[in-house]
Amino acid sequence: MTIKRLLRQITALMLCVTFTQIAFSQTKTISGKISDDKGNPIQGATVTVRGAKTGTSTDASGAFKLNVPATAKTLVVSSVGFTQQEISIGDKETFDVSLVASSQSLTDVVVIGYVTVQLKEKI
Repeated sequence: MTIKRLLRQITALMLCVTFTQIAFSQTKTISGKISDDKGNPIQGATVTVRGAKTGTSTDASGAFKLNVPATAKTLVVSSVGFTQQEISIGDKETFDVSLVASSQSLTDVVVIGYVTVQLKEKI
């Protein structure tokens, strides 16, 4: 009798562990391509999930692939020289995003110089 009881308890424990893993590992994979307003791919653009620590950057062809929590609602896409864009995820799994060039210009320039001085001893 004790072996049957032990097997029931082990089976119940395994079911609990399995259901817990399924409940906490609900993610979905999204992918897409980031390009500029002319259709050229943007390498190194950052794609993150708002409110999460999940993110990635695009490859040379502007493509990205990212595992996001099932509860994720918004993607944030940004790149240097382009206006940041927020995209609603919804039920979509593939995104083609076109970033618009930023019209901001630099107003300040900082110049930093380094000098090496070599001292010679006089004899």
